[in-house]
Amino acid sequence: MTTKNRIDLIIPDQSPPIGKVFFLVDKEINGWIESLPLANIGETSRQIYQTLGEQNRTIIPYKKRFMSAEKFRNPIKSIGASLKKHYVDIGFPLTEKAHKTAVLNRELHGRLATAYKCVVVDMVLENNEKSDYKLLTSAIHRVIHHFSRVILLSVLTYDRLPKRLWLELHVLHRLACRYNLESITVKDQLEAHGKSSSIDEAYRRTILFHLASPYKIRQRENIQIFDALLEWSSYARCYNIDEAPPEST
Repeated sequence: MTTKNRIDLIIPDQSPPIGKVFFLVDKEINGWIESLPLANIGETSRQIYQTLGEQNRTIIPYKKRFMSAEKFRNPIKSIGASLKKHYVDIGFPLTEKAHKTAVLNRELHGRLATAYKCVVVDMVLENNEKSDYKLLTSAIHRVIHHFSRVILLSVLTYDRLPKRLWLELHVLHRLACRYNLESITVKDQLEAHGKSSSIDEAYRRTILFHLASPYKIRQRENIQIFDALLEWSSYARCYNIDEAPPEST
């Protein structure tokens, strides 16, 4: 089951933790991450997928949730690098196994995006004048980052995008603008060379990638375009329709 709220971001229904939950304790989650069998990508993927699902359905203070989610990013990046060989540059149509591998990679990014989305929802609904806007900026930026990976991975297998993805991307950008966070840069070690970018730039990258007609482009070229567009996005601007100059698209 999912919960819809007034800011139009859907998150799973959540309940209090039952018993001792390791992802609520920094030392224990660090130990769990270090013990992942990275040589066995299938088992590592299964454990992370299951744990993120459980975590997303558990009531957790948003600061602790954010820090916990951060620890999953590098393992998911490593998994993605290993899984890519099963569905990139192998020809189409993909075998059922290859397609399932790509979907798994996409779902891992989707679940991690949901973890950060839970942080955003909790912070915005708290409506506290003393809110940690640096944390809110990072959380919104992380959701957009992992949503953009969902878009790329969908394109690489020529699948449809998940429902509501574009709607929620627009909602996230609108929230950032409401709190004047859209121009603040966030460092992201998962980007090439640990590149910093703003919410605006990460959001515009997804739009530019869509405008490039990626479903008509080969996989390798799509990856190259996607990587380049984060930098190119700084040369693009978004306008309200009434304010757009005549030469804009």
